[in-house]
Amino acid sequence: MRKILVLALGFVLLGGVPSFAADIAAAQIVQFAQDGTKSNVKITSGVVDTVSEVTHITNMDSLDAVESVNLGTFTLKDATTGAKAKVFADGSIYVKSTAEAGDSKSSYFVSVAVAANTEIDAGTYTVTTGKTYYLNVASIVASGLATVRVMSGTVEILRVMTTPSCQTAILPVYQAISVVAGTTITLKVKNREAAAMDITCLIAGSEK
Repeated sequence: MRKILVLALGFVLLGGVPSFAADIAAAQIVQFAQDGTKSNVKITSGVVDTVSEVTHITNMDSLDAVESVNLGTFTLKDATTGAKAKVFADGSIYVKSTAEAGDSKSSYFVSVAVAANTEIDAGTYTVTTGKTYYLNVASIVASGLATVRVMSGTVEILRVMTTPSCQTAILPVYQAISVVAGTTITLKVKNREAAAMDITCLIAGSEK
């Protein structure tokens, strides 16, 4: 009679699957829900050694570490803010926070016949009152060796360089650089060649 009661208890706890003492203890960690339309597994605590396949995760409160994951098409998105993670080809991830969202801003300047070995102010942009500017990318185009220094007031915050073999240089900022309201951003271009040449530069970002 006692064995029958134990088997019956196993059927009740695990939805019809026979269980022993070790299985009942494990049921405190893993919970199975069978409602006729789906089968869910909820990990409430402990460690999972191997997961063969996951088709959908509705919610995950916390995750300490993932050692190895083979991913198909996927999106990482913050459930509260909607911020998404962008995965680059080298595996690096850049997350653009909601603080950076806002009005897109770009400044484009063409400096004609910049004298040899000379630095000039190609152009400026002053951050709108009451807003913060988030710099996302800077670029420079020249036929030879040249640099553009992006200045926040009197502080250099970014530098990009071209060479005769790499005449277009684009530098994405993986962690956005912020510039406070009222600050003047200056692009200083320098011709490092022995003859005059045209230099084009650009910065792009957003204000919020």
